[in-house]
Amino acid sequence: MASLAIVTVREELTQSECELARYLFGPTITVNGYTVARDNTETLDLPEDLVLVVGPIALARHFASCLPAGKDYVIKRRILDPGNLHLIFQIPENSDVLLVNDTYGNACELTHLLTDLNLHPLRYFAYNSQYSWAEDILHPGSADSSKLLSSFTYAITSGQRALVPENISQVIDIGMRKISMMTVVDVLRRLVKNDSLDEQVTMRYMKNIVDLNVSMAQKNQQNLFLQEQLTSVIANMKNGILVVNEHNDIIMCNEAAKEIIGSEHLEGANLCSVSPGQSLENFMDREFLQLQNRTVHINVVKISNPLDKAVRYLIHLDPLEQIRDIDNRYRKQAGKEHRAKYQFQDIVHYCNAMKETIDRAKVFARSDSSVMITGESGTGKELLAQAIHNGSRRQNAPFVAINCGALTESLLESELFGYEDGAFTGAKKGGKCGLFEIAHGGTIFLDEIGDMSPNIQVKLLRALQERVILRLGGYRLIPVDTRIIAATNKNLQELQQKGLFRKDLYYRLNVLPLTLPPLRQRPEDIIPLFRHLLSITAQKEQITPKEISPGIIALLKQHTWPGNVREIQNIVNFYLYMSVLSDDIEKDLSSLLETERTEHVSETRKPPNTHSPGKLSRQNCPVHFPSNAAREESYAIMRILQKAGEQKLLFVGRGDLQRQLHDDFGMTLSFIQIKRRLDQLRSFGLISAQKGKGHHLLPAGNDYLKQD
Repeated sequence: MASLAIVTVREELTQSECELARYLFGPTITVNGYTVARDNTETLDLPEDLVLVVGPIALARHFASCLPAGKDYVIKRRILDPGNLHLIFQIPENSDVLLVNDTYGNACELTHLLTDLNLHPLRYFAYNSQYSWAEDILHPGSADSSKLLSSFTYAITSGQRALVPENISQVIDIGMRKISMMTVVDVLRRLVKNDSLDEQVTMRYMKNIVDLNVSMAQKNQQNLFLQEQLTSVIANMKNGILVVNEHNDIIMCNEAAKEIIGSEHLEGANLCSVSPGQSLENFMDREFLQLQNRTVHINVVKISNPLDKAVRYLIHLDPLEQIRDIDNRYRKQAGKEHRAKYQFQDIVHYCNAMKETIDRAKVFARSDSSVMITGESGTGKELLAQAIHNGSRRQNAPFVAINCGALTESLLESELFGYEDGAFTGAKKGGKCGLFEIAHGGTIFLDEIGDMSPNIQVKLLRALQERVILRLGGYRLIPVDTRIIAATNKNLQELQQKGLFRKDLYYRLNVLPLTLPPLRQRPEDIIPLFRHLLSITAQKEQITPKEISPGIIALLKQHTWPGNVREIQNIVNFYLYMSVLSDDIEKDLSSLLETERTEHVSETRKPPNTHSPGKLSRQNCPVHFPSNAAREESYAIMRILQKAGEQKLLFVGRGDLQRQLHDDFGMTLSFIQIKRRLDQLRSFGLISAQKGKGHHLLPAGNDYLKQD
C-alpha cells in the first residue's frame, strides 16, 4: 500500500489537510501528517513514499530542501473554496479590503488569487501583523501604518479570523484553501498506477463542486421565486408603485402607477419625460402633487444596496379620492354600533302641543342645520333626536349620543375629539378616534349641553365653524361632516347672562329650536303612554299584567308626573311586579304616588345648593334631606357605592342598588325613589354618574360618610 506524508507549519492545518486527503484517496493510500517549525533546518527523514508540502511557495521550497536527497515530493497548489466565494459580494464595490493570513506570503498569495479571479471590484491589501507592510500601500507623506490600518472597515481571511485587527468591523472568512485538482493528479501519478482509482478520486473531488453547483442552483431558484412574488405583490397593490434610480429612470412600476400618471410606457422611461415638470426631487420635497388633474399623496422611501452602493427610491402614489374612500369606510365600520332605533311613529302622543312639535321636527329632519331640543328631564329628548336622525338623509350613517353632564371635562374632551397615542397617562395604545369622527356623515346628540365646561364649549364651537377637529396630543386637523342635535333641561339664556354658556355657541346650536312639553301639560297622553310601556315591558319580562282598573286610571291622571315619561316607565315596572305580589295594587300604587308627590314638593322648596364639592361634614355642609326616611335611604345608597368602590366594581346601576337595599338594609324602594335619592346625592356633590358606567361615590362622599 502506498503512503503519503503531509507537511505543514500548523497543527490544525495538518489535521484538515490529512482529512481531505484521506477522503479523496480512500484506503488505497495511507496518509500521515507532520507539523514542522517554519525555521526548521534539520533533515526531514520521513518514511512515506511521497511527501506533500503545504504552504507558500518559498516556505514549501525550504521544507523540500530539508528532505533527503532523492526523496520524492509535491508542493501543494491550493485553490479558494468555491462554496464561500459568494460571501465576498457582501462588501460594497470599490472598497479597500485587508487580506489577512498567518504569514505575509499566504496573504500575498490570497491577494493574487482573488485579483486573478476578478469576482468583485475591490482593492486588496495583504496583511500580517508580523510583517512591516506599510511601504506596500503608503505613499510618501502619508500617515503611518497604524493610522492607515484604522481606516479599514472590511477584511477577508482564509480561516484566520483571530489574526484580523480588532478595529475591523466587517470580517469575511472564506475558509481554508482547498487542494487543487492538479496536485491530486500529481500524487496519483507518482503513487498509484490504477485507472479505476483515478476515476474514484476524480468523482470524489468533483462531488464537492457538483454539490456546490446544486446548492447555488437552489438558491438561485429561491431568488427567482422571491423576485416573482415581489413583482406579483407590486402588480396587485391598489396604490401606485414606482421604483426609480438616482437618475430618475423608472426600473419597476405597476398598473396603478400607469393609470395615475397617465402613461402605459413607464418601465425604462425617465420620470421627467413621462410626467413633464416632475422629477425625483419634486416627489421627495412634497407630500401632495397634481398628476393628471388629480391630487396624489406621495411617499418616497430611499433604498440603499450595500453591495454596489446603488440607491433606489420606492415611490407610493395614493390618489386623494382613494384615501377619502378608505377614511369613509373606516368611519362607517367604527360607527356600526351607533344606530338610532326610534322613528317618529314610535313616539306615543295625542295632545296638540306634542303633534305640533313632531310635525315641526319632521320638517327639521330634512335639514342639516343644528337642532336644539329643550325640555324637562324625562320628556324624551333623545327619543326625538333619534327620530329626527332616522327621518333625515343621514339615516344610514351613525347616530352617536353622549351625556355632557355625566363626564368630567378631560374625559368629555377625549370622548368627543379622541386622542393620539401617548397623549396622556393611560391613553390607549395607538390612540382613539373621538365621537365626532365616529359620527362622520351622521348625527351626534349632545345631551345636557348646558353642563358643558367653557373650555369644551370653545372646542365645540370650532368644530361647528370649521368642520374640523383636533385630537388630544395631535397636530393633524381631521375634517368631519357631522350634524349636531343638542338637548338641555336648563335655561340657556340665563346661563349666558351668568357667563356660563357662550352666546356664539348658543346661536350656532339653536338654529332649529324644538320644545318638548312636560307630561303634566299633555294629560291626554298619560294613559296611552302607560298602556304602551306596560305592553312592551310585560312582553320583555314575560309577565302577564293585571287589567288596569278605573281606580288605577284615576290615580295616574291625578299625578303631576314631575319625572315625566321616565317616571311613567318606573311606575309601569312597579305596577307590573307588584300586581303579582300585592292584594291591593291600587292602594300600593296610591301610596307610592303620594310619596313621590311629597318628596317632589319638599325638593322644590329646599334652599338652593351653593356648596362646592370638597370635604364635607354634617355640621357645615348644605345637605338637607326632605325627611328622616330619605336621609337613611340616601346613607344606605352611599354605603353600597362605597363598598362597590372598595371591591372595584365597574358598574352599579339602579337595579343593583334596589337589590342590595332590600338584602342588606331591608329597604324596598322603587326605581323612581332610587332615582330621586341619586339625583339628590349628585346635587350635593357626593356621587357621580356616567352613562353606561353606573354610579360612583366621590371623595366628598367618602369624607361625608366618615362623619357618620
